[in-house]
Formats: sequence, C-alpha cells, structure tokens
Amino acid sequence: GNRNKYKGITPGEEASSEVKGYLTQTNVQQAK
Repeated sequence: GNRNKYKGITPGEEASSEVKGYLTQTNVQQAK
C-alpha cells in the first residue's frame, strides 16, 4: 500500500484498508 497515505499504522491494518478500498472500487464498477 501507499506508505505515505497509511503512515504509522500496522501492516495488518494497512492490508485491511486496501482490501476495503478494493471491494469499494469493485462495487462501484459493478453498479455502473
């Protein structure tokens, strides 16, 4: 993930944020 964007959090939390972001992007694409 973007180390600057997610500065100061644990790798696990970063991964969770990236997964959530991926799912959100996927849902938006499917809704179009």
